[in-house]
Amino acid sequence: MKQIIRPFKELALLLALTLPAWVLPSVEAHAGSLNAAEIAKKTSELCVAQTTRLEQSEGVPAHLLKAISLAETGRWQKGTRENLAWPWTVTAHGRGQHFDSKEEALLEVEILMTEGVRNIDVGCMQINLKYHEDAFETLSEALDPKANTEYATRFLKRLHEIEGDWMGAVGAYHSSTPDRNLKYRSKLARIWGEEGGDVQQAEIETDELLTASEVIEDNTDQLAASEEEESRQIRELNFAFYGTDEAQAPQPGGRFLAAVMQRHDQQLQGLEARHMAAMQLAERRLR
Repeated sequence: MKQIIRPFKELALLLALTLPAWVLPSVEAHAGSLNAAEIAKKTSELCVAQTTRLEQSEGVPAHLLKAISLAETGRWQKGTRENLAWPWTVTAHGRGQHFDSKEEALLEVEILMTEGVRNIDVGCMQINLKYHEDAFETLSEALDPKANTEYATRFLKRLHEIEGDWMGAVGAYHSSTPDRNLKYRSKLARIWGEEGGDVQQAEIETDELLTASEVIEDNTDQLAASEEEESRQIRELNFAFYGTDEAQAPQPGGRFLAAVMQRHDQQLQGLEARHMAAMQLAERRLR
């Protein structure tokens, strides 16, 4: 399968490079008049503007959504020595990639899906497309900063209702596996404090969670059992969030994959048509 996909990957990248300028986000349209640091800052603001708006409108503690976005997508800027939330982040196989445009990120997601990868996190808040397939109508919407952050906020608030506190919700947002959950909460508490959140609470959380995490690391049996339960628990929580029976749920990635393949077929048909037209023109000139 990969031997077939790789040539197409090169073709897809060529298509992306030849797309007209109007399909790219507005940040790229002004790239000529901005330096790299300014472009990075404006790109990051696509996430920050949404997290700030939703913290205020949805009753989420100040700077908490921004801290999650930074923990999930942070892109280090050497020049300004700061970590920026990045809307065009795609994570698969445990590795996050930061792309310069939405179109590049979208292309990477499509390529991953055609290669059989389903466990993919995308966007400002790194929503997982395998476990949250019903969250968005299209892959493009999944990468949209507004749609991505709004869904993440609804999901986090639902977790808050279940867990009873925000840091518990934050841990469950990342993972239900105790070791991953606690380490993430510790990391998030530190970032939240740095961003101007509830510093005292963040410091308490950091100290307590680091101690708890050390205890859990020694309990290998518990970790193994939790790993096995991870996928089932996430799916059950997602079904509860949507009110959908498991038996009626679509297969992970199925709807998105069908749309991806349809788009690729259309692109290839367009290339074939242009190729045939070019060949016919060349033949006429040779006569």
